[in-house]
Amino acid sequence: MKKQIIINYEWWADNHQEIKESHKQALEEAAIDRIVKMMNDGYTSGELYDEDGDGISYSGWWSLSMATL
Repeated sequence: MKKQIIINYEWWADNHQEIKESHKQALEEAAIDRIVKMMNDGYTSGELYDEDGDGISYSGWWSLSMATL
């Protein structure tokens, strides 16, 4: 049996500004941490939220899909 798991996620700044390049790595790590935790709890999609040290809030969404290969 062979399957492919596809995880999609998206972040946006709540102030509608462009996400700073210096924040992208931290947001990626926050997304992966949250996705893994939620997947372990049986979820296949969910909300993302993070706030940086500059007081900028970020929101996002993730989803999981599987394909049989």
